Amino acid sequence: MHAVRCSRAVAPAHRLEFACFYPRTSNAIPMNWFPGLPRGTKTPSGSDASRRAKAGGGQAERLRALIAQGSEAERRAHENELGQALARGDGTLLATDSEAVVGAAVCHAEDNSLALQWMERLQDEARLAEVAIGARSAQLRFAAAQRLSDGALLERVAAGTRERDKRVHRHCSEILRSRIEHADRAQRASELQASLEALVDAPPPLAATRLAQAERSVQALGDCAEAAPCREQLARLYARMRDESETLRQLHRSAERADALAAETAAEPWPIADRLGPWRDELAALEAANAALPSWTQVGASARALQEALAALGTRLRELEQDLERHSACESFLSAQDGDPDPAAWDALPKPRHAAARKMLETKWTSRLQQSHAQREAARNAAVAAEKSKPKPALDLAAMQKALFALEQALAQGRTAEAERAEARIEHLLGALTAPRGLDARWKRARSELVRLRGWARWGSTQAHDQLIAHAEKDLAEPMEIEALAQAIARFREEWKRLDASGAAPRAQWERFDALMEKAYQPVAAHRAAQAAEQQKTRAAREAQLAQWEAWIRALDWAQADWRAVERKRAEMLAAWHSGARAGFRDERALRKRFDPLVAELEARLAEARSAETARRQALIDQAEALREAQDLGEAIAQARTLQAKWRDEAGSAYLGRRKDEVLWKKFRAACDAVFARRDAQRAERAAQSEQVVQARRALLKTLEDALAAPKAGEIEAALAQFQAAWKSAAALPREAAGDLERQARQITQRASERMGALKLERHAARYTVLAQKAQLAERVEEAAAAGSDAAQALAQAREAWAVLPALAADAERALAKRLEAASSASPESLAQGLAQRAQLLLELELALDLPSPAAHAEARRTRQLLRLKERFASGGGAAETPAQMLTRCYATPAAADTEQAERLAIVQRKLVEMENRASRKPG
Repeated sequence: MHAVRCSRAVAPAHRLEFACFYPRTSNAIPMNWFPGLPRGTKTPSGSDASRRAKAGGGQAERLRALIAQGSEAERRAHENELGQALARGDGTLLATDSEAVVGAAVCHAEDNSLALQWMERLQDEARLAEVAIGARSAQLRFAAAQRLSDGALLERVAAGTRERDKRVHRHCSEILRSRIEHADRAQRASELQASLEALVDAPPPLAATRLAQAERSVQALGDCAEAAPCREQLARLYARMRDESETLRQLHRSAERADALAAETAAEPWPIADRLGPWRDELAALEAANAALPSWTQVGASARALQEALAALGTRLRELEQDLERHSACESFLSAQDGDPDPAAWDALPKPRHAAARKMLETKWTSRLQQSHAQREAARNAAVAAEKSKPKPALDLAAMQKALFALEQALAQGRTAEAERAEARIEHLLGALTAPRGLDARWKRARSELVRLRGWARWGSTQAHDQLIAHAEKDLAEPMEIEALAQAIARFREEWKRLDASGAAPRAQWERFDALMEKAYQPVAAHRAAQAAEQQKTRAAREAQLAQWEAWIRALDWAQADWRAVERKRAEMLAAWHSGARAGFRDERALRKRFDPLVAELEARLAEARSAETARRQALIDQAEALREAQDLGEAIAQARTLQAKWRDEAGSAYLGRRKDEVLWKKFRAACDAVFARRDAQRAERAAQSEQVVQARRALLKTLEDALAAPKAGEIEAALAQFQAAWKSAAALPREAAGDLERQARQITQRASERMGALKLERHAARYTVLAQKAQLAERVEEAAAAGSDAAQALAQAREAWAVLPALAADAERALAKRLEAASSASPESLAQGLAQRAQLLLELELALDLPSPAAHAEARRTRQLLRLKERFASGGGAAETPAQMLTRCYATPAAADTEQAERLAIVQRKLVEMENRASRKPG
């Protein structure tokens, strides 16, 4: 039974009334029940006349009169006495009597039936609580307690009747406990409702683990009314999770179909005209299905892979469509070639990328070329025969060969003029004659090349000028700086001159170019005019600035000059001069002749001041040098400090320059340092010792950090223990390095622990990975045997793969090897039976590991859970199979492949790895 909270906050008036109601009799409540009432408090008595009237028949009336006339304290005392008198039968309870009188009468009444009638008049629960604590009759106390509803009063009554009335105490305690439990349950239900609402607002997909945890919390509430909204919300969440799971499965099915379609289109079948339509329809269906999926499915890796696959499919189908169009165009071209085929047109025609289609077209084109070549060859042979039948005039073959050679050389070197002269010579030699076959072929080739060269020369010159104009229009239309624009205009004009050297442009083309350049140059001309005006203003400003500087130098008192201010003024003058705007070249030279003497005078004055400051510092250096061999080290240190103060405080305002200042300061500091050499030596010795300690600690840190690369957790653990022992026993660190090194030690120790945990986790996970791989090898052989394929070959391949995998524990290795050896005799019936057995084992595993089961197996899970409870009670809790052994047995059970079971097995593996990893981290 839970302890009942008891409130000690009793109002002072009530404490006084309790003392009045219960005189010290054998059954009165002791005074220590009310801690607020001082010990030794006596019940106030009435006046002497009222005490003498107690035995008289008119005592009740006299007490009522005293109540009406007395003070507050006397009134309460007389009300208590009146209640006692009425309880003894000295008078009748009136309707005008207060509840204090009624309560006192009920507490002291011996007639329970009469007291119950009186108690019906009590409406104040505080009076009822007093009756429940102090009434003589247990029946009255319980009846009063039953009418209480205030929690604080129930606590008071429970505390006041703990040792006196177990029934009342139990009644009040049970009510209070029920209220506490109800409040606690309501609070937990409210919190659970809030968490479920948070799950409702959580972005999909819902986490099954969080939902299972919420379900356990709802079940813990029991069948109370507060849990009903939580159950309804949980049911809606489970429905949502099933919908989300179905959506994800649909996404995976779409991804699988997209991969299959990609494989079909990548196989490059030809022809594709009949397949392209169904592929396009299937892609449209996949895209529509993907678009119909909720937006939350579009952010995961699977959705991205599906989108990429669909995009790749679309691209692939478009390529195939283009190939089909190109193939049709090529076929149409080949069909339209009646005469000599045009190779240039064929080469310019886009060809399909598909290798088979391209090969077919090339074959047709080659055949068409061969046919055309045969026709031309026949025509040429006929022409040659006819030519041979005619009489041939004599031809100067030597001159013809010489001229032809000159023509070929000029063409090869691109010299058009020489080639034209050679052509004229050959035409003169030929006249109406015909050259021999070999020379004629050379002549025709050379002449066609000359024609091409002439055309290119004319076209090239025109095109080059047009391109230059277009380039200039484009570049000059872009915004650019004025100087860059001027340079661009000059560059375009030079390029035009260079092109004219190889061939003059037409006049219209030149006028167009010149107008373009003139228009582009207008901003340059305007800018340069503005620039000249600005330079004139700059000259006037510089002359005014020079006049100010000359006046400042003339007014300066060199004997009392602030040399640092002079130095700053000189730097300002130089900065202003070099950073200011410049006038024209000639103006700038004239202004410079006025500026340079001003700077020279300042530099001469500054040089004199630097010399004086240098002499002062050298004197201090000589005095410091004299202290090197001083016998009294303390006096020498004091004088050195005095010299340091003079160096600092008596320094002049002249700036010696960084390098010279550093040279003098180094000499002075070296002289002073020699005085402090002995003290510095002691400090250096202590620093060396501290450094040795620090280096030793760093070496320990480096050793442990190198040990983190070990492949085994045991090696890292040994290195960590060795490090901790060495670190604890090492010499104390200096204060300035202790914090950093201790922090590094904590960090590397933490890294070592994390590394050991990661290695252990990898070891645990690797064992289950090998277990699943070996089971998959056996599964392949079983599938081959059940399908009627070559099981022997599959078994041989599985054994080869088995030999490469690491060995498992003895029991697991034997169980999986047994499944592999029996896999070749598997049948569809045995695999289906094994699938059912594995389903039961999976339920056992999920129950043992407190993992959720799919919604479709909820009923089977509850049945199996009840059966486990019965077996546990019946067997008395004997040794049970561990989850790892159950998982091994599950993998050792021959069964057909099942995607759902594979996913559940993967979840079980992850859970076992987490459990084993946590167990390995526990000490001992």
